[in-house]
Amino acid sequence: MLQTAKAHNDYFNAQFILLFPVPGIHLVTVEASVIDKEGDIWNTGPKTSVLIKSYSNESIQKQVQFATSRILPQMSRSAAGTSGQKLE
Repeated sequence: MLQTAKAHNDYFNAQFILLFPVPGIHLVTVEASVIDKEGDIWNTGPKTSVLIKSYSNESIQKQVQFATSRILPQMSRSAAGTSGQKLE
């Protein structure tokens, strides 16, 4: 993947989303380079690598369902205790 960002006052910023079709741990390397007026690329750096752990949608949905099943009943009990009325 290649993304170009123009510098403004000696500062540049770029954002992007990476899609991982296979869940697991992935190594992503990010490198900054300079492109001059002639279009030549100067690999000036910096260059860094980041480990990213990606999940499948199914595992995320299971985690959300588990958390929701634990939080909502507790909220119902605490709300019923404070108001004296049972929530349905």
